[in-house]
Amino acid sequence: MSLTEAGSLTGMNVVSGDAYIVGDIMDMRYDPVSWTLEGLKVRCTKGASNVIGAGNGRSMVLLGPADLIINDVVLLPDSLEDARDYIRADTDALSSVGYLEGRRVVSSDGMLLGTVDAVLLDLATWNVHSFRMKVDKAACTVLGMRKGIFAKVVTGISTVNVETVTENVNLNVTAEQVRGLIAPE
Repeated sequence: MSLTEAGSLTGMNVVSGDAYIVGDIMDMRYDPVSWTLEGLKVRCTKGASNVIGAGNGRSMVLLGPADLIINDVVLLPDSLEDARDYIRADTDALSSVGYLEGRRVVSSDGMLLGTVDAVLLDLATWNVHSFRMKVDKAACTVLGMRKGIFAKVVTGISTVNVETVTENVNLNVTAEQVRGLIAPE
């Protein structure tokens, strides 16, 4: 399984199989209950919007799920005409992955553990997989880490451990249980 950091996709060009520049990735949309990626939010170029019928240039479209090839650009496997099957207008009704970054992470026993540093995606299954977290200095001892000059960053907080997302990412496990889940970077 290969995980992709959501922030690494932001700003990347999306190119169709027939070499149309579809646009730039602005964010990713997901279902907050199942943690399934609904698609990539793309600011469409004028040329591409004319072909797919997505309104005028600079319209926001939702791309996916699809078998994307990601290198320096995100390459669609199909021509722009054929990609219309999985490109639709974006709505603000869906949650944004970008909203999660910088949110405080709080355990079920109310302890502030840190902040979301990055969101990790599994693009093979189109799921939000897990989070990378900057650990709060006050939580270092509980999480079995030494306090230091530099910020500690850990991985391993899976989306199955998230109870709700409000202004915080509220976990369904205690701080002591989180200690067994995380791995320092």
